[in-house]
Amino acid sequence: MHPVRKGYEVHLEPELPPLDRPALDAGSGPETLPAPAPQQFASSQRENGADAQASAPGVFTPPQRPSSYAGMWKASVGSASCRIQLSSVPSLDLYKASVQACSNNALKTVNGWSIRDNQVILFSRGQVVARLSGAEAALSGRLNDSEAALTMTR
Repeated sequence: MHPVRKGYEVHLEPELPPLDRPALDAGSGPETLPAPAPQQFASSQRENGADAQASAPGVFTPPQRPSSYAGMWKASVGSASCRIQLSSVPSLDLYKASVQACSNNALKTVNGWSIRDNQVILFSRGQVVARLSGAEAALSGRLNDSEAALTMTR
């Protein structure tokens, strides 16, 4: 004797035609929908909160990740340079950063960073110090207080 399970209902899905064949009668049968294009899939990922960047059709651009930018950087403002360590360790809503031998007043107090709108943003005590754009090996931008050019290279 087989035990009888109580409280379970079984719902069957209606039978649909195979995807590779069109419906026999388009007016009375279920409608066959085309598969979404890769661009539609990428945009739906962004809408659902996925960390995907916009890219040309058919081109996959990997999302920017803190680990891609973590490490030691040489920061240059004019002829002065120093070292900035970007960490992938979170600190509240930012990632930790530290500086070594920076003579520039804005850079010597950098203690956090983030990635927003395809930019690496440096912070000092919660205030934006600089916004940088570029690849994972070379970034360039401007200091907020003086508009001086800032470059960061590995």
